[in-house]
Amino acid sequence: MEDYLNKGKEILKILISNGYEAYFIGDAVRSIILNMSYEDIEINTSATPDAIKGIFEFTKVEEADSGLIKLAYYGYDFYLSTFRIEDHKDKKGPMQIHYSKKLLDDLACRDFTIRAIAMSHSGKLTDAYDGYESIRKKMIKTIGKPKTRFADDPLRMLRAFRLVSELNFKMQANVSSAIRSKAKLFANVEMKRMISELRKMVQGKYYKKALDLLVYSRLYKYMTPFDRVLKHQNRRFQTLTWEEFLLAACVTQETIPDNILDLAENKDRFQKSFHLTMGNPKSNYSSLDLFANGEEICILANKINAFLKKTKRKTKKIIKAYKELLIHHVDDLAFKGEDILQLTKGESGPFLIQILDQVIALVLAKELENDYDIIKVFVINQLREKQINTVEDQINYDYPVQDVVEKNKPTAMNVELETVEKNLEYQTLVDAKNEEEMKQSLHRQGQVLKDYTEHRLDMLERRLNEQDQLLKEKDRRLAEMERINKEQQIKNDIEKMVDRNLEMLKEVNYLGNPQKDKMELSKKLHQVYLDYIFGLDDKYGLGGKNEKD
Repeated sequence: MEDYLNKGKEILKILISNGYEAYFIGDAVRSIILNMSYEDIEINTSATPDAIKGIFEFTKVEEADSGLIKLAYYGYDFYLSTFRIEDHKDKKGPMQIHYSKKLLDDLACRDFTIRAIAMSHSGKLTDAYDGYESIRKKMIKTIGKPKTRFADDPLRMLRAFRLVSELNFKMQANVSSAIRSKAKLFANVEMKRMISELRKMVQGKYYKKALDLLVYSRLYKYMTPFDRVLKHQNRRFQTLTWEEFLLAACVTQETIPDNILDLAENKDRFQKSFHLTMGNPKSNYSSLDLFANGEEICILANKINAFLKKTKRKTKKIIKAYKELLIHHVDDLAFKGEDILQLTKGESGPFLIQILDQVIALVLAKELENDYDIIKVFVINQLREKQINTVEDQINYDYPVQDVVEKNKPTAMNVELETVEKNLEYQTLVDAKNEEEMKQSLHRQGQVLKDYTEHRLDMLERRLNEQDQLLKEKDRRLAEMERINKEQQIKNDIEKMVDRNLEMLKEVNYLGNPQKDKMELSKKLHQVYLDYIFGLDDKYGLGGKNEKD
């Protein structure tokens, strides 16, 4: 703050050295007197806007709202205004404003006494309307008649409540009554002028007090699109950040006006928060909702709906559910987008996002294991259904055999052969003394070979059965994945058809209560399409199954 003020003093000295008067004015002077922080410094000078641009041609100078000149000076922004005088001679026409050479002329045009104190670069105060005394008494009073001041510029009525929110000052009785009588004039205030005062009021330390006075004055009724959220917040007060306040305003209006979206720091985040808040007022988030929007946006959407009394706060539940997700980002997939591109030799298109979305949905629903090989099989089937060529003509579906042994170890077959060779007893045949001994030896060895052969046949048959069971299990799993995929495809198609129907009904104004009617119609149309599509035996190959079964 000190450096900001010192840079401001340099600007004053530059203007004075060029033959002009210059002073600090407005909220910054009041805050300095109260030893409070301030956001902006306004400078009042006898220099015209053209003169200011000429003097400060070495830096950025641009026109701001309300006749102010915005000056960028060594990393700080300053707002400069030229002394002015108001001409009320023609009461039937609009008030005329002219430039003046006198500070007192400008002070007479100011709104509130606490904002009409000028301060020189040396700290000397010019207080023509007892603003210092108003600060001491913590009183908000106008310069001249309040009704005249508010008729000249209706924005001043909102500024009065902003000052209450920041300072906890009281309004003079005639100020409060004048606002009630002139509130309708506020409907003519442009949004861009309203926003600065409203934001400061919402963020003020004593906002609740200011809000009570604002609603009592009826001014909020003419503050579209903020009228509904202001009234709701007054009834059930809850502290909101500026972003939360803007979001709640849009939700109560059921739309996002362009001039509000422009105020969001992150437009994409703001829009996602709005659509989630509107689309899921009970905050019963699925795993796909949590994945698609993220923990922070889900908590924000729930807070707004809880604030609007549509549900309860579920912050802990959301944090727990998000933590338990199998994946939190597309990069957590075992088989990723780049892997699909390798399969398609770099060919890309809408199908890539569609397949990834299906994989994500199935993994989150625990209907598809987050395993590289399993997802790869699923993806290749999807690509083939979409008639997209892959680098693999066929997939090896065999799972690793558990009894595979290392090459440097004797196999089970070798061990068996060694045992058989020992049991054959060749030497007994060679050493036979007569025909009877030879006959007995041949009989024993023949029995060994027979037993060994039968043993090998049993082993082969058992292995064939095991392989057959493995193949059947793989076929079953592949068929299950295909079924899940086709069911998901049907659901996606139905959602698109339902959305198109609802849009058509909305265009011809057949939705009386858009939010309520949309939910009711969506359920009915969803079931109608399900009954029809699952009734077609040959379209998706599901044999006429229905969700109701």
